[in-house]
Amino acid sequence: MSENSNHLETAIVENGKWVDKVFATGAAISTIILTLKFINVSEFEWNGVTVSVENTRFLISICVAFTVAHWYASRLLIRSILEFWKLKSHEDRIKLLETLRATGGLLVRGFIPRERARIRKDLYIYTFNIKDYTFWVSYGCIAVLLLAISPWNLSNKAFLFLLVTAIATAIINWKIASDWIVALTEISLQNKDEAYYLRSITGDEKYVPKVEKPLFPLFYSVVNFFPFTLDYQILPNLILILVLIPVYIIVGIVFILISVIQKGIELIKKAILSKRN
Repeated sequence: MSENSNHLETAIVENGKWVDKVFATGAAISTIILTLKFINVSEFEWNGVTVSVENTRFLISICVAFTVAHWYASRLLIRSILEFWKLKSHEDRIKLLETLRATGGLLVRGFIPRERARIRKDLYIYTFNIKDYTFWVSYGCIAVLLLAISPWNLSNKAFLFLLVTAIATAIINWKIASDWIVALTEISLQNKDEAYYLRSITGDEKYVPKVEKPLFPLFYSVVNFFPFTLDYQILPNLILILVLIPVYIIVGIVFILISVIQKGIELIKKAILSKRN
């Protein structure tokens, strides 16, 4: 029993590190692409191959590869968490969580368990502690991903397609990350009956309230005031898209102004050189 317990602990710690590495790799690649775009470098060479940061296939491949790797690593982590949760006492689960918080990577080290709030009788949401820097790191990674994948040139024929792809990738990966983060949160609960998410994925025959992990928890508080039933899974994402539209318009205007200024500087330099000659 002790060997099995040690094996499960090791599995959770290692799977947690794997998830962190996948996320950190995705964030690093997105940051590199964003930096190249910002300094107006459209191409780079890697292993003798020239790659364009505006190439649609290249950007789509990054989104798909990152999402698949993140999903696979998170499933392994959740599976190991579930096995540990079934077998171990509250004290053992707390000890494991503290180990993860002390040894984890980008999204786990210093992690503060999510806080659960009741929205309706049969619906709970997980919100974050404002002091949890890992949550803000997650938001930062999403912002970098959106800016890196979305084209900055409005004349790009794939502008709308890449914009939708960037938003969809952000939402899907937020959902994937929320699942394993909530699983980590629920292993710290003293009463196993209150671990609604973990119980729901075990096929518990008892009644289990619905649990959501929204990108913006405030959306659920607003939606709760509607006098009719709404889809709590779709609506927040639709609101997110509507919120991002003006953001992208503003960002687009800023980049256009930067391009105009850069062009103006080039013309001034040419004029100065022509006068000297």
